[in-house]
Amino acid sequence: MSYAFKLLQATNNFTITTLSVRFHCRENHVDLVLDFENHFKLSKVTYTFKEEDTLVEVTEYNKLLVKEKHYIKVVCDDLLYILKNAKFAEKLDIGISSFNDDEESVAAVNRIYKQFRNRSETAEGALFVHSLGLQVENVSQLRSVLPCFNPNKLKELIIHNKTIREKTIDFRDIVETDHWKNATHIKLEGVSVPFDNFSHCEDVRIHASKVSANDIQTLVEIAYKGSSLRFFYVRCDSFDEDVTEQLLDSLIGKTQTNKFGKPVRLIGDKLEFVHNPTWKTIGLFELSDKKDDESMEDLTTTVTGSSKAATLCFSNRLIMEKIVKHLDFFEMVVLRKVSRGSRQCVEFFKPDPQLMAIKISVKPGFIFLEVFDRSDCITILYSAPGSDIEESTFTYTEHKSDINNFSSDLVHILKNQTSALKELHVTLEPSCGWDMDFMAEQRSILSDWQLSGDQFIETLNRTFFSCGTLFPVEKFILTTICLKQAALTLQNVDPVTLKSIELRSNSFLNIVQPFDDLASLEQCKNADELKMENFRVQCGLEKLIHFAKVDIGLYSISLEDVLYLKEKFLMSSKFRQFKAAFHETDVNNSIFEVNFLGAPRRRVDDITNVSEGQPSVWFFPYARTMEDLQIRYYRMPKLFMFNRVPRQF
Repeated sequence: MSYAFKLLQATNNFTITTLSVRFHCRENHVDLVLDFENHFKLSKVTYTFKEEDTLVEVTEYNKLLVKEKHYIKVVCDDLLYILKNAKFAEKLDIGISSFNDDEESVAAVNRIYKQFRNRSETAEGALFVHSLGLQVENVSQLRSVLPCFNPNKLKELIIHNKTIREKTIDFRDIVETDHWKNATHIKLEGVSVPFDNFSHCEDVRIHASKVSANDIQTLVEIAYKGSSLRFFYVRCDSFDEDVTEQLLDSLIGKTQTNKFGKPVRLIGDKLEFVHNPTWKTIGLFELSDKKDDESMEDLTTTVTGSSKAATLCFSNRLIMEKIVKHLDFFEMVVLRKVSRGSRQCVEFFKPDPQLMAIKISVKPGFIFLEVFDRSDCITILYSAPGSDIEESTFTYTEHKSDINNFSSDLVHILKNQTSALKELHVTLEPSCGWDMDFMAEQRSILSDWQLSGDQFIETLNRTFFSCGTLFPVEKFILTTICLKQAALTLQNVDPVTLKSIELRSNSFLNIVQPFDDLASLEQCKNADELKMENFRVQCGLEKLIHFAKVDIGLYSISLEDVLYLKEKFLMSSKFRQFKAAFHETDVNNSIFEVNFLGAPRRRVDDITNVSEGQPSVWFFPYARTMEDLQIRYYRMPKLFMFNRVPRQF
């Protein structure tokens, strides 16, 4: 049986909706990602040379478990087993990608494609896919792998080429395939296709080496012919000299200012053409004729007589109570729009929308909100008036609104939520780095709207306060540079439901931050797991030992601390793991003296291979169980790891 199947327990007939393989060959690891139908969280196996302990939702490849096979070999074996034995959804998403373009990465990708060919040659045949993302080195490689996938249900085609940037790959054969013809959403990077081959598409995103006047003329002709094109975005390395404002005026017309204050050219009454020479982009975007403040009264005027008769059921309180309690958030949004009666019904019963997760990203001039329920996701971009946001930054944004509406919208979304969110994820970008990402002319526009982290947290605090109760969340994730912000945000979360706290920084902070404010919160005292990424903190270890699982960066740890942790963890019934990187220590060779840490049941020393990062390991028995406390000491890098492990004989 597949190693990955054992780890992910994927043999229980779960239906796979996403299968992704991502190579990081320079870092010697590969990610295999699976998403299962009716399961919110992705499952991921990381195959690597390193022997590391299991992390939350990530199982590390261990050479001892796979009998010394090379990690790429294990990936291929697992993938083939999955392809032959797993159950796949009708709308299956496949993605193969590599972060490097070296020979090893190219060879590894070819080996993965071979597994798909092996599967297609069996009785199962070609795999039906809804979305297909491939990384290719040349056209012949693409030709060889496309037949492995049945194109009949294909809607999205993504092709990346990292090895060729400025050469145009001849795609004349590929555009004649059913895969190309059936795909209405196409994304290309590092390859080039004449624009007239996209006339059947709805959504196109390209990174091109150069855009000419002929390219733009072809694109405009496609748009004027009344095609189904709704979105066409091109980011290029350069424009030809003949691409000028005068040319665009003659082809399309003079620029106008749209309702967002941006200069655009109109193509008919359905499309906007945007040319941004600074960002080296061009785009066609569908005009939205929907009113953001569309009233329920306006909707009900379109209901037919027979439909009105059908909505009489909304007056039956018993029927509607049974209906609404089984609806998720997005189903209730639809129900509210059926009629005035259905809207009043939802307002009366206030059913729990049963949201699964909320993600909020704050950057200069805008807030990006993602709301997930059991089966769907909605995205909303709240932008400041006049902010110039690159369209490709939010390719899957479904709704746009003014930044002033964020707080009231969030209250409306959360006000009836009584069940716990699986995850609340807030990302705050540091204001000190914002100006570096924006052109000088934009700074004056955004100066009044650049929300600092503290200002946004005040907004968030008011929002949660308006909901009337502490917010139920199982896992809280915050990306920030300041632990004080973490404490201010965390105090809004219900400590009874909170199980996991994860604090991240986008870059390592070489400053020591106090942990006291966080440690004093009931939320922190009640949580089972704590993970702090790219932080270095100073705190007493007694404030951490109640967690079942900890991954943290400490400024210092002493021999006395190690002995303290060992004794506390041996007495704890819920302890699972404590991982602490450190900067300063008084730990020296005395730790290797016989019984310095006590009398271990087993001991493994590897003093000779310090440069290779090999640990020294001690095993201490738990009383009345078949488990051991495993202590690992890595001198390079500086790391202590305590684990509760099954006893091995």
